Amino acid sequence: MPCQKVAIIGMGNVLRGDDGIGVHIVQRLRSQKCNARIELFDAGTDVWSLAAIMDRQWEKLILIDAVRPGSIHSAFLLAKWQDVNTGNSVSSGEHEASVCSVLRLLEQQGLCFENLWLLAIQPERMDYTMGLSSRLSKKLDYYCDLVLTQANSMPGTTIYNQLPIKMKGAQ
Repeated sequence: MPCQKVAIIGMGNVLRGDDGIGVHIVQRLRSQKCNARIELFDAGTDVWSLAAIMDRQWEKLILIDAVRPGSIHSAFLLAKWQDVNTGNSVSSGEHEASVCSVLRLLEQQGLCFENLWLLAIQPERMDYTMGLSSRLSKKLDYYCDLVLTQANSMPGTTIYNQLPIKMKGAQ
């Protein structure tokens, strides 16, 4: 029987404004007393740390990251990995390597991401500054609620899905 735990992983650089949105969401969730089946991870900009987290058995994984401006044509996208794992996939924030590239490499090594969800958030600014932009600060609680609702939903259930995805460079 698979593990009944959910991993929520926040990615981003808090020194680059909105690029730190994933980390800010995880920090906010930590202060909210999530239920015991949810584990929170602050991966920062270390996309390679995903291998150690994802190598465990999870009922569901939710990865939160800013995207490169213009990578998606909406304020945010919540979708299953299989739905965005294409040649024109979402470009992640300012990390040493693309989150999507690392996920593809981990899949080639035999990891299965059947229950992986990505919350990709369009940043307003990614300059060298502490804190989120006013727009994302106002949406922080909304994104936290969205993540918790998805974490607590039945496996395979989409509580919000903005597909079909219209991505930059898509035909």
